[in-house]
Amino acid sequence: MDTKALRQLSYGLYVVTTVCDGKMNGQIADAVMQITGGERPTVAVSLNNNNYTRELAAKSRLLGISVLADGMDRELIAHFGMQSGRDIDKFAAYPPDGVDEQGVPYFTDERFCAWMTGRVIEEMPMGTHTIFVVEITEGETLCGKPLIYADYLAAKRAPEPAKKAAKGGMRCTVCGHIEYGEMGPDYKCPLCGMGPEVFEPVAAEAEPVAAPAGQTGGMRCTLCGYVEQGEMGPDYQCPVCGMGREVFEPVG
Repeated sequence: MDTKALRQLSYGLYVVTTVCDGKMNGQIADAVMQITGGERPTVAVSLNNNNYTRELAAKSRLLGISVLADGMDRELIAHFGMQSGRDIDKFAAYPPDGVDEQGVPYFTDERFCAWMTGRVIEEMPMGTHTIFVVEITEGETLCGKPLIYADYLAAKRAPEPAKKAAKGGMRCTVCGHIEYGEMGPDYKCPLCGMGPEVFEPVAAEAEPVAAPAGQTGGMRCTLCGYVEQGEMGPDYQCPVCGMGREVFEPVG
């Protein structure tokens, strides 16, 4: 099977949020679709079973969806998509712009074009993921157009503008981000979420690489750039962004 055919399906990108016993969490998701309209509209949201958002939503039966607009904010996407709410409070750095009557957080700033919240009325286990059927009870249309997943991937693959690396700068070997500040033991790359162990020194006046080179024969994740050299079984998940093997492509 040519799994690249799946990439022709149209997706958006969303910050999916929930709250449970006063604990808020959110994650990046692309598998969101409307099921029904009318007076009781419903949407389906697919979340990885390992994700903390899925765990909380299964208990509280509450979900929110903030639709990312096409002015892509890589740092926000990395913040909500490449680290776990079990380890940090994601809303400490990105406080929500509002909460609904049940306390579910959502965003309304210029990085988003809509938001909606509701209650889970059904859930279906689907192997590595769970599909939540959400009856939407609140929502609002904002300005802008939605970010399309294919455009996000194209932007990630595009070379970043060249910039001079200050002496002592450190480059992430996964995504190419250059950090000029201090990097403590808990530091995480703002683009790919990796720790300081994957950074290497950058010589003064050096130009950053346009994209991770990887190694010949490996498989590169088209979402985060991670290169896998080992075997990838049917249940494989990228150790950086959590996506399955269907988003990987061969590295020349």
